[in-house]
Amino acid sequence: MKAQEESESDSTHPTSDFFEIINNRRSIRNFTDKPIPEEIIKKVLTAGIRATYSAQLCSIVYTSDSEKIRTLRKTGVYPTTKTLLIFLIDIRKLERLLSFYGRKHSLEHQVSVWLGLQDVILVVENILLAAESLGLASVLLERIPIHSKLVSEVFDIPSRVIPAIGMSLGYEDPSVKTEIRPRYPFETVVFEDSYRDISEYEMNSCMEIMDGGTFKGEFYIKERVKALLKQKKGESDFSPFSWLDHVERKFFSSHWTKISIGKILKFLGFKFKKENDKEQ
Repeated sequence: MKAQEESESDSTHPTSDFFEIINNRRSIRNFTDKPIPEEIIKKVLTAGIRATYSAQLCSIVYTSDSEKIRTLRKTGVYPTTKTLLIFLIDIRKLERLLSFYGRKHSLEHQVSVWLGLQDVILVVENILLAAESLGLASVLLERIPIHSKLVSEVFDIPSRVIPAIGMSLGYEDPSVKTEIRPRYPFETVVFEDSYRDISEYEMNSCMEIMDGGTFKGEFYIKERVKALLKQKKGESDFSPFSWLDHVERKFFSSHWTKISIGKILKFLGFKFKKENDKEQ
């Protein structure tokens, strides 16, 4: 009993060590029933909007309403989520501000979405780290753009506001062990002075790290991630598989291959002009 109490205490213990927060963060998919106090949510969100920005093109909608969270399950929201955050590329707000004060703009250009995506990324990272420092756990929801229509309906999101990514937030369930996932070696990611292709030896080193130890196969089984079984024409099961199997599934056989970014943006009110592909 005492060990369980210590485990629960450790899972929600705030820390101020910045590098410890970065190096030990994991994506958590199982949360306890403990609600997040409103003052903690506001503190985390305030840290988010203090992020560096291009043009403050990020807005956030959030909810702790269990019915709304249940409605959005198909977007990848985990059922035990206590608070759900949706990060928006908000072109509409800046357009309204500029128009209200009689200023000119050309936000119909694709660069507005590009800059907005940069703003969202910066805000998301601030919130991830702020939440972790306060004992909260989180996982990002990449499928949000695919379900833009549903998300827009649930949160009354108007045209020219793009649901970019979501985040499930809560207190980690200590009974579910989650490993810290590995990353590529430093020398295969960071290049001084000029880019280079990594060698075959380095590629093998990458895969040894990504698939090594307890991570190999077991991580995806625990997370109930399915692998593509080519010999069965796209059928899948929960057999052990590698990190490359996972990446192939994501970029070759998954829902991502069926979407059109252009169609999503058109639905959300964007009508970008066609441009010449000639080099400027």
